Amino acid sequence: MKIYSVLMFSWKVLSYFVRANKLALVVGRTSENFGNILAIEKELSRRNIKYSLIEDQTHLKNVLTLMRSSVVVLDQSSKLLSLLGKRPGQKVVQIWHGGGLLKKVAFDAKRKNFSQNTEIRRINRIHGYYDYLICQDKKVINKYAEMFDLNINNVKPFGSPRLDQIIQIDQKNEREVLINHLHSNGVNFSNNSLIILIAPTFWNSLEKSLSVIKRYDEIISELNFTAVFLLKKHPNIKNTQIQLKNLICVDDYDYLRLLGAVDVLITDFSSIIFDYSYFNKKALINVEYLNEYINSERELYINPESIVGKDNILHDFKELPNIIKSSHPVGYLWDRFMSSNDGYASKKIVDFLISLK
Repeated sequence: MKIYSVLMFSWKVLSYFVRANKLALVVGRTSENFGNILAIEKELSRRNIKYSLIEDQTHLKNVLTLMRSSVVVLDQSSKLLSLLGKRPGQKVVQIWHGGGLLKKVAFDAKRKNFSQNTEIRRINRIHGYYDYLICQDKKVINKYAEMFDLNINNVKPFGSPRLDQIIQIDQKNEREVLINHLHSNGVNFSNNSLIILIAPTFWNSLEKSLSVIKRYDEIISELNFTAVFLLKKHPNIKNTQIQLKNLICVDDYDYLRLLGAVDVLITDFSSIIFDYSYFNKKALINVEYLNEYINSERELYINPESIVGKDNILHDFKELPNIIKSSHPVGYLWDRFMSSNDGYASKKIVDFLISLK
């Protein structure tokens, strides 16, 4: 407690004496997987614009760099800023990693069985220091402003930097590359087989996250259905090892190329479905755990059936063979939730960052 008090006192005092003129990118625990900070870093380097990288850990070097920064860029909540808060005049820009509207986040994601005041204080500590937020469609500005408690003018629909390269993906070519990759790693199947990607969302309980994956793995062997089943774990549990019999883990495969290569996506409450919608292919939402998720984790903004339609809803994974036949592509989600992604998000964001300095 004494160390914390000294740190906070030093931060507040020194903030008035140390000049802040740097642009800083905060690298969080899952920034590498989200890809937004890396994309901004590349755009800054392309333009020869100086910037600093800050690891989101309470080391002295990180604290001092943060103190010298007038503009700070995030792609998730920051432990450093949650602990220290902003220095006077500092601008914090949050490039939110999730697209669309599905599960509730930030000030809309209050925990049950806690008082309103307790939750507002908790969420304010985690998310309350943002000055600007980057979203992926002007149609969701009002909702994002509400969920992050920001003025609508401070929510900028510039798109997601990590999706800038999606327009260059050749689906047919990427499918062939993925097939060759799987064959070279000992996965034997016909090249005409359906390639299905399973990408479950993250549960606050690691045990629950893994049990959902294990259930998929077990049921696949019971299906009278020929396909290749791939698994993309949520970034929060990417490094967690799990023994699988039927699912093939592709966590290290390039994210956008993977989405372009597979034939069908199966998810539950993950925003991956909005990224995937660019390719206008079939995507199914599994609602087996819907009631449990809402009661134990967080509520949803939109009922899954309102997003993909009843033909693309799995109430039981064993229904998969029949549901795949009757389901439809979900390209309309891109126009509905992701239309700011035009391949120039990184450029637009860097232009905006420059204007703040």
